[in-house]
Amino acid sequence: MFSFWNLFNRKDHFKVCLMKLTYIDYGVGNRVGDTIFLNKNLKKYPQLHDAILEHEGNHTDDWSFKDFMLDLRNDEIGEVKGEYYRFILTHPRAWANYSPILKLGNQWCFDITLTFFYVAFLSFFILLYFVVQ
Repeated sequence: MFSFWNLFNRKDHFKVCLMKLTYIDYGVGNRVGDTIFLNKNLKKYPQLHDAILEHEGNHTDDWSFKDFMLDLRNDEIGEVKGEYYRFILTHPRAWANYSPILKLGNQWCFDITLTFFYVAFLSFFILLYFVVQ
């Protein structure tokens, strides 16, 4: 579990201290360059806040396969998965995080991982449609 008190115990968490943290009122959490965007309502869920902050801090500066696997596994929020589901169910604007295109700050962002999943699911259902007919 991520904790600000343990930041200096692990070298990979030190970079989270050097990033700019911006709170927004939609989505859950994202990282663009050296800025981490978190939903302002996560402050009410300190364990989930720290887990998502750790997850976003673990992303690389440019998109890579490591980022894809990081989003796929989501190990950081494993211990607070119930809290995560409670958060997204009680804060409907958090669902914006599941859109492959999202505006963060002053720029539009394109999530390659989500785009891959949307294309895969769409392809599966199109294939299923033609097989059934």
